[in-house]
Amino acid sequence: EAAAFVTLHDFDPAAAEMLWSFRELLLSRYESLVVAWQQGLDLRHINRLEEPEFCERVAALGFAGDANLLFKILRSGPHKIYITLSDLDARAAQAYYRGDELAITMSGAKSGAHESPRSWVGR
Repeated sequence: EAAAFVTLHDFDPAAAEMLWSFRELLLSRYESLVVAWQQGLDLRHINRLEEPEFCERVAALGFAGDANLLFKILRSGPHKIYITLSDLDARAAQAYYRGDELAITMSGAKSGAHESPRSWVGR
């Protein structure tokens, strides 16, 4: 039986995999995406990253993909010149604004997908 939902992986598998590998990198280095944003990406603590700074931080973290393309995939609109934690992960942004750095209050444990969409049932 086919899945009853459509994902980015259905429309652009390469973009989905790039996002997934970036998420995996962040979660392999930090306890949560909130902590990754605070300690690995937004080092100036201004709650946004423009493309040059984002690319610099992504390279410093060891991301092997195209950082400029990743920025373009993450930003929420073609005219935006920066990304925020919400662009990276909306639930992580909600946790951040609740003061929940480990992003555990939604379900009592770290939440979110734990494997690439390519392995989801129906893919």
